[in-house]
Amino acid sequence: MTTIPFAFDAGDQAFPAGEYRIAASRGGTDALHIQSTDGKVHAELTPITRLAQQRQGDAAKASCVFDSVGERRFL
Repeated sequence: MTTIPFAFDAGDQAFPAGEYRIAASRGGTDALHIQSTDGKVHAELTPITRLAQQRQGDAAKASCVFDSVGERRFL
């Protein structure tokens, strides 16, 4: 579980600030599943493969990178 202290967009979904679970999606794809701990918002995302390959096997050091455009943040 991780706390994201600001609102952000991921895929085509808007997420409020809050606590989230991020995990590998089921079904053998490279996608990640992000879901609020209350279950109200969720999305399937495809990570940037180049960065994902660098982090493979190092889950304890994995991180999410947000891009900012004006006041909006994107995962």
